[in-house]
Amino acid sequence: MYTVQSCEPLVSVIIPTYNRADLLDRAICSVFEQSYLNFEILVIDDHSTDGTEQRIRELEEIDSRIRYLRNTREQGVSNTRNVGLDAAEGEYIAFLDSDDLWEPHHVEWAIACFSKAPEATFYFGNRVQFDLSSGLRLGDPFPGTKILQQITGTALDERCWLLEPRFHELLYCGNPMAVCSVVIRNSALRDLRFDPLLKAAEDRDFWLRVLLSEGSRVLFRDEVVTLISRHDGNMSGPSADAQLRHLNAHFRIFKWLLESDCLTKEQKDKVRRQQKSERAILPYVLRRGGYYGAALRVIGENFLRLPLWVTMIELVKTVIVWARSHVVTRSFSLCL
Repeated sequence: MYTVQSCEPLVSVIIPTYNRADLLDRAICSVFEQSYLNFEILVIDDHSTDGTEQRIRELEEIDSRIRYLRNTREQGVSNTRNVGLDAAEGEYIAFLDSDDLWEPHHVEWAIACFSKAPEATFYFGNRVQFDLSSGLRLGDPFPGTKILQQITGTALDERCWLLEPRFHELLYCGNPMAVCSVVIRNSALRDLRFDPLLKAAEDRDFWLRVLLSEGSRVLFRDEVVTLISRHDGNMSGPSADAQLRHLNAHFRIFKWLLESDCLTKEQKDKVRRQQKSERAILPYVLRRGGYYGAALRVIGENFLRLPLWVTMIELVKTVIVWARSHVVTRSFSLCL
């Protein structure tokens, strides 16, 4: 049996939640089943209306490591996580969403990796999806060894790697890290918080700000540490509006990256290439959502950025679809 010793660092587990009283027990149980026991659980309730408060108050009475905080109004996931960050007392911060689960050794493995690399401030591992109703795992782990194929590192043991400093370049093109697989040294956060203005990709933005402000070294465990649930509430395919929220967030991220003093010219060129790539698909997503006016505006701007034949094809497609739709175009504010 793993016992808590005074020398073991405290880990603050931040669980934001909104109207998931039926799922919270399972997530919290996955924390209690950890082989590492020196933790506090901060459940931050974004003003739920489904009995979440009553359930967590009951759990508070059972185990003093649970702390319940409630927003006075609905504020969204970024502000809700920030409440947890402000209240966290641990040397390390770990995140868990209320519909996801941890593998039993997640925290122990993270602390063990940090002990081998004092210069590292950031840790993450693999994830895999599972069906919430059956418990069955779906597909292969991600990102798996794909990380090690793109970024080299130093092996600390058979499964844990200290990645080279340029790891943050991977985040220009996407986000290989699930929120629930990440553990960060609290000292690395300083005053950094999730951006409440972002309606998507807030975690990718936050990781980049942490890594660039600290010049952080990143630890990666090539093993599944977290299970991401699939259920009726999250199994629908991405709508056009959801895709647009992500693209808009990406353009906001690209903007501050290009204005940053932390990147080299070569790194900024990588950001510009990804920005150009996502601009190219933007008219299609806008058209799919019925934002024809915005699509035409972006096509016009792309005349100076993309090959002429690409923008001409998008222009013709947009005009044809708009003419066939017989609806008034919707408006969409873009962060370009």
